[in-house]
Amino acid sequence: MEIRRLIIAAFCLALTSTAAYSMHHGEAVADKASGFYVGADAGVALVAGGSDPFVGRASLGYSEGMFSVEAAYFESANTWGSGIWAYSRGGDLSLLLRPFTHSVLKHLYVRAGGQYSRLSAGGTGYVTTSWKGVGWLAGTGFEVPINDHISIHAGYIHYGAVGGLKDANTDAVMGGLRFNF
Repeated sequence: MEIRRLIIAAFCLALTSTAAYSMHHGEAVADKASGFYVGADAGVALVAGGSDPFVGRASLGYSEGMFSVEAAYFESANTWGSGIWAYSRGGDLSLLLRPFTHSVLKHLYVRAGGQYSRLSAGGTGYVTTSWKGVGWLAGTGFEVPINDHISIHAGYIHYGAVGGLKDANTDAVMGGLRFNF
């Protein structure tokens, strides 16, 4: 439980420092209003007892004004103790909305969408099994442009019904880069 609080505190600090940077340097960088982009994210899954909470995500998207549509591949490596392991991988499609026009808040976004994933689990003395299915996702984040083509961001995503199982959920805190074309 302490590691979860530490991760949330680090995420809040990253958002605060990003906002402070944006307030002083955001006007010097031209915001790109539309176009295609690719992104790469890495972070941690907030899973109690997980010994390897890595989550990675690669995305391709299109942004137009305050909306973006994004397709991504994600994968987690949540190895558990006591000889039991589990991981998930899949694809998601989400809509990002930037509802604010204020100089700092315009970098804040909310995300909603769906995902198709596979959840696999097994371990010593257990049969390896997997589930496939459709679920949903929701999240938020903060993105700061570095120049016309590169931006950094930090965010939170909740994947609901991983592998199609309604009780299998994953929360992830991630940061990454976006390359605009």
